[in-house]
Amino acid sequence: MTFSLKILVNLYLLNTFIIRNFSKIKIMCNKKIIFIKTLLLAPLLYVTSCAPTHYIYNPLIIADVEEKGDYNVTGSVAISMDNINYHLNANIAVTDHLIFQSSVTNLSDNSKTYNYDTKGNYYDFSIGYTNNNTNNDFYIESFVGYGLGNLKNIGIEDSSRYANFKYNKFFSQVSLNYKVNQLYFHIPIRIAYADYTTINHGTFLNNTEGKMLNYFKENPSKWMLSIGKTISIKVDQFKFNAFASYHSPTQIEELITFNNVYVGLGVTYFNSTKK
Repeated sequence: MTFSLKILVNLYLLNTFIIRNFSKIKIMCNKKIIFIKTLLLAPLLYVTSCAPTHYIYNPLIIADVEEKGDYNVTGSVAISMDNINYHLNANIAVTDHLIFQSSVTNLSDNSKTYNYDTKGNYYDFSIGYTNNNTNNDFYIESFVGYGLGNLKNIGIEDSSRYANFKYNKFFSQVSLNYKVNQLYFHIPIRIAYADYTTINHGTFLNNTEGKMLNYFKENPSKWMLSIGKTISIKVDQFKFNAFASYHSPTQIEELITFNNVYVGLGVTYFNSTKK
């Protein structure tokens, strides 16, 4: 069994464990969200880093298909202190419970905070399970998937300063969902493993940046946790979404930073088999 396959199998087993212990996780999830919000509000934990961007935070998956043949397409924009991410996602119900999803994310540097002009793209696909139907107000969605990221950082004042990254990502996600009338509430939780296949760089801005990049080259793999909250309202064949998500740091020097918090808006078009 290859290493990549082992990662996917372990993520699938984690998904299965979460689904089987779903009732307990509902209670734990609310406590965890309160804990994370408390940490985010603690000013002493606000630490930033000067290393170039090397990971693309794509929005968490919300499928919301109910029956075989249902599909939807979502366009969204997510903003952090550093970047703006443009995202396109599609979901289709292969059966009443099996989902196939694919997405693409384009990253555009928003602040030039780290003296780099940054551009990047990310693509992924996944297979999911759902127990969503017209009779369930409370339902779950579970995904296991693969993604590919590509980032380029070029120094604004000195083109000899650059840092380019490519990585494979394996991820597992579980979403807790509740709907009442036309309102939808989602809490997606994702665990991801990124394995960097390319880490190229030029000269350093300073010794700190050099140490960070050298450490990264020696440790090119990392685990990340993401958690979010999405509120949506459905009008005919469209759903209007507002979301926020926190993604765990991708550098050992970071603890909790607002740079990893994204907020955004999106619109979903639905095509349903229901009459």
